[in-house]
Amino acid sequence: MKKDFELLKTEFAKECKKYRPCSSEYSRLLNAKNEAEVLKVIFDNISWCVTNKVITTEFFNQFDKETFINSGIANTGQENTGFINSGNWNSGYRNSGYRNSGDSNSGNRNSGNWNSGDSNSGDSNSGYRNSGAFCTDNDPVLYLFNKPTKIRVREWENHKAVSLMYGIDFTLWIPKEIMTDEEKKAYPKYETTEGYLKTIPPIEAWSNFWHNLTEDNKKVFTTLPNFDAKIFEEITGIKI
Repeated sequence: MKKDFELLKTEFAKECKKYRPCSSEYSRLLNAKNEAEVLKVIFDNISWCVTNKVITTEFFNQFDKETFINSGIANTGQENTGFINSGNWNSGYRNSGYRNSGDSNSGNRNSGNWNSGDSNSGDSNSGYRNSGAFCTDNDPVLYLFNKPTKIRVREWENHKAVSLMYGIDFTLWIPKEIMTDEEKKAYPKYETTEGYLKTIPPIEAWSNFWHNLTEDNKKVFTTLPNFDAKIFEEITGIKI
């Protein structure tokens, strides 16, 4: 039986509270008047929800199916697990391509986060099979810009650059007024939703992300060990 909306919201809010959510976003959740508003809060905070494991497929099964699909959280493609994946056989979230795991990958057979190309692991790699092979080190030295650093992987996972990159949005809302005929055919519910959520290429997502960063946050990237402007541009499209 479908759970009462207020009960569903209350139980979810109680679970979120365990992980000290942002006060303003938590207030948005508490003040949500319907399922669509709850799902919008989740969509806007998908990284936090995934990191703290407060959302599952079973949880979303309690929502109205059409409302969930229109929220943008649902997967497209075939045999995907996780959330906001396009392509096929992806797990994690915000992946495109196929056979990716981790988060925000494009290309094929990537693990880790923000990778393009094929068979990469780690974060923000391009090319093919980066990060070595047959390694057993539980906390290996991190390579940045093709060179070793004194940073260990576990330290990198808590680095501010990683936290900032969780804000990269690989989707873009396209209002129905500017949709092409092909897009309208591909997304026939656009009249109801007044548009659709488009998955955009990593370089375009990086451009949007970089444009909205403060100068101090940009320096988080440009002051990384071994920073190389040419490599950074090759991966992100951003010219320093």
